[in-house]
Amino acid sequence: MRQKTSKKVFFIVPVQNLIEQQAVIIERYTNLVVGRYHGKQKRSKYYSELEAWREEFEKHDVFVAMAKKFYDLLMHGFVKMDEISIVVFDECHHTDQDHLYNLIMRDFFFHKFNDADPECRRPKILGLTASPIKQKIDKIHVLSSDIESMLQNLSNNLYSRFVTFSAE
Repeated sequence: MRQKTSKKVFFIVPVQNLIEQQAVIIERYTNLVVGRYHGKQKRSKYYSELEAWREEFEKHDVFVAMAKKFYDLLMHGFVKMDEISIVVFDECHHTDQDHLYNLIMRDFFFHKFNDADPECRRPKILGLTASPIKQKIDKIHVLSSDIESMLQNLSNNLYSRFVTFSAE
């Protein structure tokens, strides 16, 4: 029997073909109920009718969604950050400038919470990437301080710290 979770998990992807891939993996290795959300679904009512969305919200533990869908749900007040336990950004190296990942963090994560408030219920953020630096690195001309600066910028945008793993 599956245990009902109180807060939800949102797994955000930058491209539609990753939705099914990530949802299948989550379902295979957990007993969580996973919803899939992208632009080509016939679930438009979930994005325009609050009551229909709230029913959908209660049925699932994890929501794998395109960044735009997640942003729209937040923007229209259908989901609130304090209802979420963790937001996973897949391919998080995109979190810069006006990318939707950065807008989500700026408009709904940093703006809505006060760290000094002991009741602050900000969700945890997990960023996943195999290539934390988007720019092509020319080994001869890039200083290690430049790379550190790029990584620190990504970390700041995600309110996170880096954890790396070696294949060794």
